[in-house]
Amino acid sequence: YAKHQPPESLLAYDYVLRGIEQLSLEGEEHNIEAFRLFQKAVELDPQYAIGHANLALAIFVQWSTTRSPGELERALPVARRALMLDESDSRCHRVLGNIYLHLRQYDLAELHSDKSVALNSNDPLNALNRAGVLRYVGRAEEGVTFARKAMQINPYHPNWYWNHLALTLHAAGRYAEALAAYAKIAQRPIFYGHPYHAYVAACHA
Repeated sequence: YAKHQPPESLLAYDYVLRGIEQLSLEGEEHNIEAFRLFQKAVELDPQYAIGHANLALAIFVQWSTTRSPGELERALPVARRALMLDESDSRCHRVLGNIYLHLRQYDLAELHSDKSVALNSNDPLNALNRAGVLRYVGRAEEGVTFARKAMQINPYHPNWYWNHLALTLHAAGRYAEALAAYAKIAQRPIFYGHPYHAYVAACHA
């Protein structure tokens, strides 16, 4: 990212760093605070691409928790704005691609996830996002490679990386490996409206 334009305001940069820290924590209150911090960043510097990308990401994370109607559609123009400001930043492509994925615009999701990896193959989040996209488009076996790569790039990854690996192994029909990955998940999440135990039961079946 050395050639990318720095934010006009160092305070905006500080708000983004603080927002990213909040976004990495579990709980709706942390995401609400992250959203507030990212919003402050883009108010201070409207041309700050990563500020917009993270603001879109915070809206997406909130939607993934509440599934409130219209939230994805609200995130989309913010993510598009980020990419318009800096189309060479892999993070902008990753966030936009993830929103397209959950809007079921799979061709666009695949296009942007592929671009994010091409721009920065050493970002574990790019690899993890690519795994999720490949799982959705019926190429889960390829997705397993990307999920494992994300864990190799970041061996001290957050526990929720196991969620992505488990689901991708499950989709690839590698049930014994999926069960081992599910067992690594610290909290028992709801995946797409179904409890964790339902996925474990399906693997055993």
